[in-house]
Amino acid sequence: MPPKKTTHKGFLPGNYASIRSKECRERYEARISLIHSVDPYKIPKNDWEDCMELWPNISNINVGMYLLFSVSSYSQNELMNYKSLLCYQSFANGWVREVLLKEFGDNRLMIAKVNHSQKMSEKPLTPWVICEKEGKILFGRCDCMAGLRESCSHVISVS
Repeated sequence: MPPKKTTHKGFLPGNYASIRSKECRERYEARISLIHSVDPYKIPKNDWEDCMELWPNISNINVGMYLLFSVSSYSQNELMNYKSLLCYQSFANGWVREVLLKEFGDNRLMIAKVNHSQKMSEKPLTPWVICEKEGKILFGRCDCMAGLRESCSHVISVS
């Protein structure tokens, strides 16, 4: 039997292929157009930067503005996601690790491994966030069930 081919795989197999709804696929494509239409889950791990100096200048205000006042793609209302404002607890508890970054002009893509908040023995999640260099959060996604709504606490924990 021939040896397994070791290709440059992305950080995760990705979930774009699993998106069934045409509307959801189009929304995902529109969001990743902010980073030259590159699917974050398909970027080879060795193409990411592990350097805190490159992290965008994200403040609590940026996080609050995103969680509370971004418009939901589903309801067209503001997110008003107060619960995820407590996301700093994930970071303080050591549940966020391996934060990596990739630059796309003035935009930054950050990805990390984040433990589940309710299922500690499960494989870590891999949320990602697109933000401006100055810190404004533009979009986030997670492979958890709530991450499809673009504002789970795992997404914000990366910030």
